[in-house]
Amino acid sequence: MYSIIEMEIKKLIGKIKEFEPEMFFKWINILSIHPSNQSKLNRFELILSVFFKIKEDEFLQKKNNRNDVVEFLNVISDDFDKMFCMIEDYTPFNQNKLIPLFINGKSYYFFYGLIENPYTRINVLSKIIEETEGERYSTLDELKSDFFKSLDLQTTILSEITTDSESNEENKAIFVPSQAYYDKYSVLLGTSYQANSDYCNLGFIELDNKKLINECFNLRTPYLFKKPFALINDNCYIILPHIHIEYFGYFFKNIVNKEKEYKKIWDKINVQFQVRVDKLCSKFFTINSKIFAILASEESTTNLLEKYEIASCFLIDQNKLLLFKTVKHSENKDFKSTIEVIKLAQQELTDFNKEISENEVIGFGQHKYGHFFGIKTEVLEIWNILVKENISLEMEVIFQDKDEANKHFVEIGDLAFVFDKFFEFRSDAPMHFVKFLQNDRDLLDSPNRMLTTNYTDRIAMYMSGDNYYFKFGKSPDFINIVPYQGNEFESEYYFKKYQNTVYKTVERKFPDKFNVIEHVENNTYRLVDTALMHVTYLVDIKEYPIFIYPPMETSVLPEIDNKFLVLMFPQLFTYYIDKFKVEFISILKNEHIYPRNYSILITSNKALNQKENMLPYLIPYANIAEDIPFYITTRLMQNGSVKTFIIANTNHVNCLIELFKPENNSSEQYCIKELIKSILEFSKNDSAEQLASKFILQHLPLSKKSFSFNLFYTDNPHLDKYTSPIKINTSDIGKVNKLFAEYLAQKRIKPGEYTDLEAKEINGDIFDYLQNLLETTVKKFNNDVVLYAYRQLELAEGKREMNSINYGMNTNRAIRYDLKEKVSDEIQEVILQSLYSKQIIHTILKVNPNGDKTITESDWTFLLGIVAALTETSQIYEYIHYDLSPHKMIISDLFEITTKKISDKVNHAKWQNEFVEHQIENSKHIYKKAIEEPTQILNNQQLSKEKNNYKDLLFQQIDKLDIIFKNEYGYSLKNSLDIIYALFRSNFNKSAYFPVFIVSIAEIISYINEVLPEIEDNEIKKIVKNFSLSYCVYSKEDRLIPTELLRSKKRLNVSPIIQINEDEYIFGNQLCSFSYKLWWNDILEGDFPFKVDNKMVSGVLNEIHKVNSKTLEEETSKLLKTILGNDYVILNLKKFNIISKDFPKNPPCGEIDILCINPNTKTVFILEAKSVLQQNRPYNINQIFKDFFGKEGKKYYVKLNKKYDFVNNNISLFVEFFKCKYDSDWKVKKAFIVDKRIFAAYHTDYKVDFLQISELEKYINE
Repeated sequence: MYSIIEMEIKKLIGKIKEFEPEMFFKWINILSIHPSNQSKLNRFELILSVFFKIKEDEFLQKKNNRNDVVEFLNVISDDFDKMFCMIEDYTPFNQNKLIPLFINGKSYYFFYGLIENPYTRINVLSKIIEETEGERYSTLDELKSDFFKSLDLQTTILSEITTDSESNEENKAIFVPSQAYYDKYSVLLGTSYQANSDYCNLGFIELDNKKLINECFNLRTPYLFKKPFALINDNCYIILPHIHIEYFGYFFKNIVNKEKEYKKIWDKINVQFQVRVDKLCSKFFTINSKIFAILASEESTTNLLEKYEIASCFLIDQNKLLLFKTVKHSENKDFKSTIEVIKLAQQELTDFNKEISENEVIGFGQHKYGHFFGIKTEVLEIWNILVKENISLEMEVIFQDKDEANKHFVEIGDLAFVFDKFFEFRSDAPMHFVKFLQNDRDLLDSPNRMLTTNYTDRIAMYMSGDNYYFKFGKSPDFINIVPYQGNEFESEYYFKKYQNTVYKTVERKFPDKFNVIEHVENNTYRLVDTALMHVTYLVDIKEYPIFIYPPMETSVLPEIDNKFLVLMFPQLFTYYIDKFKVEFISILKNEHIYPRNYSILITSNKALNQKENMLPYLIPYANIAEDIPFYITTRLMQNGSVKTFIIANTNHVNCLIELFKPENNSSEQYCIKELIKSILEFSKNDSAEQLASKFILQHLPLSKKSFSFNLFYTDNPHLDKYTSPIKINTSDIGKVNKLFAEYLAQKRIKPGEYTDLEAKEINGDIFDYLQNLLETTVKKFNNDVVLYAYRQLELAEGKREMNSINYGMNTNRAIRYDLKEKVSDEIQEVILQSLYSKQIIHTILKVNPNGDKTITESDWTFLLGIVAALTETSQIYEYIHYDLSPHKMIISDLFEITTKKISDKVNHAKWQNEFVEHQIENSKHIYKKAIEEPTQILNNQQLSKEKNNYKDLLFQQIDKLDIIFKNEYGYSLKNSLDIIYALFRSNFNKSAYFPVFIVSIAEIISYINEVLPEIEDNEIKKIVKNFSLSYCVYSKEDRLIPTELLRSKKRLNVSPIIQINEDEYIFGNQLCSFSYKLWWNDILEGDFPFKVDNKMVSGVLNEIHKVNSKTLEEETSKLLKTILGNDYVILNLKKFNIISKDFPKNPPCGEIDILCINPNTKTVFILEAKSVLQQNRPYNINQIFKDFFGKEGKKYYVKLNKKYDFVNNNISLFVEFFKCKYDSDWKVKKAFIVDKRIFAAYHTDYKVDFLQISELEKYINE
């Protein structure tokens, strides 16, 4: 083979010698930079390697035009196709998709060549070269200079060619650009830099042909060039820019290794590497979770992190210690291989782990607390993460061991990419990273043979698969992770990310500072340095970017200062600067404030009075009068920039609160007017006040407010202190799916498609497996797990309430987003968080866990993953069982499970849409109540007197119900709900699991005695007992099917207290609120929160329901008479012979609840009022469908149609009865009038109108 190729090389040399060398050199480079030829770059490397073997006087200079080049390529193409077919199987990232490289605020473009993950590679390399001090080492300094020269040239070339349409042309063979293309871009190949004697010149390569071939096919051609530039005919040119990433990495390590002080240089490079890793990790995990020191014992003063050179260390998920240990650079000539440096790092980690394990307790110094605290080593999980930094691309294949569950190996560039991607999850990002590490380790430790273990390929597969690798129930013989998909995935991510020019704006101003750039709206961005939690806002106006700086040290600010200075003011000013950008920039220009020269800083007089005041020149503005909300001044700074200072009067914060109280935008007018006035005053404009007022009058008239500062007065005294609950993690969903797929595989269920009864039975099996898995998992935890779970439930309920308040507030605001879309996105998430938490708590109470494991966040998200699958499975089971939504279950040969809905009798999209509309409408009332100061706790007897709009008859029935409870159960139902309400309003001492309260019965009695003194102690005890769940509430046989629990008293919705010990109870304010509302809503509808067997109770509830049904008819009739007039409405038409003597007194169609006509629209309406009891579960949906559309039983729809047919067939008589003249334009419409949204209205097979009273007027007049 080699001998054949050697012969071809000799032929190639002969063909090249025929050319004029400078022209030939430029043509080969032009061919190499054309994007269509990107996959053929190895050919051009070989051609130029051969080219530089030829001495100048050996060139015959016969050929010197494009046609000659085309002919040359045609001649060698067949031979080259055979030579390179084995190494041209890789599709590089499209060169036309430019990814910017930022170095010290400057943006560069670069050629990707045939390198995998080119952005990652050059980004890492650029930091190493840029940070290396070359002043003391001339060769290093020269290489650094060459590196930036190369980047400048690459940037110029790529900026030009990627905008040329000819660069988009493609050809499977080598594409030869036009002469015009060559003429235009060959000029760009030349450099204006002073020629260097070391530049490549003709004949400098002296390898024999065999060695040259060997270098080429081992992909080492870039290393043959001693410089990235060539000198031909005394002209300097760049050489094949696509090889420069490889070239600079290779020669950097060679130059360092040739220096006398190479050890010192490598030591410094390693230190800089550690700093980069620490900075990268600190931005991802934030400073709060960072561990700055670990002491082996109380007596020890040795920081183990320093002793073992741990680059960065973080405590995540309560017990996971993540150690980021850098691997020394294997390019150092003192090391024989990459394996050697990895083993050295592994040994240090082994020694570290050993020293930790030898102690029962170790000391952690954490930035979050600012002091040391102890942690038991038995609960500590140490995750060892080895981080490598590749300078040269001469990489060895590294096989990872399968014996250490928490050992991981990653290249720093890939780590940066993973962090960048996981930042999409914001505060949940660290947990997603931990889940990824565990999944990756599990994959590598699996018994399967893998065709590739390339890190970025695995990342691409993991992230493309909803953050999980494989969900097969049956393991394949080998796992084929598609090679090179990581290159496309990673490169495409960076390409799309940097399409937004805001990154150039930010990097120019703050090089390598902000790692998160969030788009707020339009041209406004929020910049975050997550390591230090520094935040800046930017209005990215072309040529006039304006930065707005809130206070940096937000942790020391009082809460109310933080809301004004960090949250409201930056958003308010950025919004209006963005909105009026044309006018605002015009003002700056008129006042001679130049581009990139203006910014805004927000502070407060309280901050200016502090010792650590960083703005001493603003001290004269610290003493703002009590009635002035803030002062704005614009000043010329020493560096020539202009800065506007907004100094909020937080010493007298009430004036700020008063400013934003009005329900219009007067506060916003004031803010923008003062800003503009300060800029005009800066240039001594005597008309500043008048011009600022005129601006407001023209551009910002009085209207709805866009920004609010509201003090909410919630009945729950702690609600504003609630944080967000932990979100479910998609990785856990994938893990659970894999587990139940494995379960089905073990049961030897045949692969295939299953429907109807078979699909239902499989879902039933999966449910039982998942519930058993949940119980088994829960048993491992100690008994604090119930407190942890209740805390998550309470936080979810708190979030639900706060969301409602905010939705209600925003219904009357000039918001810039779709409120309905926002509510739809958020409401389902919080409902499911609450639902899942309840299922976990019910399971905890069933199994009474007594394990020794303390639950962590990652444990909790796994439980959520189980319950998410369990809930979906039980719903599918019941939807199939009640024939509401037939499903098809597909099991592949590898037992990957997918479920598809075949059809649906419920229009869920319509239901969800109207549900969201109802939630928004209801939120208005919640918000209105939240801005009113809370009232004193009253009992239900007092409340009933105040609520005089309720019918006396209804409350008579409720009083009867209360008496029955006293007689049957020994306590008052009203008193019991009063106590639940009082607990919702309570303010007990906070526990470690806040907002969950741990109280004794004596504490509850003492509190109830204060707020509801009329309730006796013994009754309080009975009520607490009857409204409590405990570890005895469920038996081993209880399956805890979520939909069945919805009609059980043994659930948290109706019994929100949990007895965890003999005299120890837990509850949460918001769950008590939820329970209180649920009880009253059901009772007032004539229903009960659970199935009740007491006939007397059922009898009273039936009477309440009858009252509601009658009231619905009467209120409908009353409204219709108001709309149409008394003469056009009949309530309860029984005797039809009053309409016409020809009608029977009691026709077969039966009584019509409401008959009315609208003479204006010539419509007769048949309206049936239905007050329906329903629960949101498949059984009830099916029951309602039967009641309305069934052929037996209540048959509401059939009966309505009979009435419709009777009236429609006799329409003229009905019209004439109402003293109207009949003609053919008259029509009949039918509808059900309901007092709530009912599922019958969403049946996909029946089209009939369902109306609530609020919709009636529009319907009647249509």
